[in-house]
Amino acid sequence: KLMLLVAALGASNVALMASFPLWPDALQQNYFLALLFLIQVMVHGGARLSRKTYLVDFAPEADRPSYVSLSNTAIGLFTLIGAALGTLAGVFGVQVLLLVFSGLLLLALLPGSQLKEV
Repeated sequence: KLMLLVAALGASNVALMASFPLWPDALQQNYFLALLFLIQVMVHGGARLSRKTYLVDFAPEADRPSYVSLSNTAIGLFTLIGAALGTLAGVFGVQVLLLVFSGLLLLALLPGSQLKEV
């Protein structure tokens, strides 16, 4: 459930960050953007914690090291894919990249909702 919550919160927050240039001039201050960034850092920490907790609770005790190493490798690959998607920012702008990331977080809700409760 925490993974679903952080994915939804992350998608909403990233969409807010993408829309920041459209905010009224009075709200376009570094403090508001810093607050959104702080929320995103906390969401990222929650996602990492919930992923690791789920793996440790789900995996059979003898297989936990394999599950954790596979998970860390997959996260590393997704990080590389995310960095490659960063080229979109150079071509289409940062707002488009943020909206792509927000959409990916929303897509993560689908498989996340299918996970068994442990």
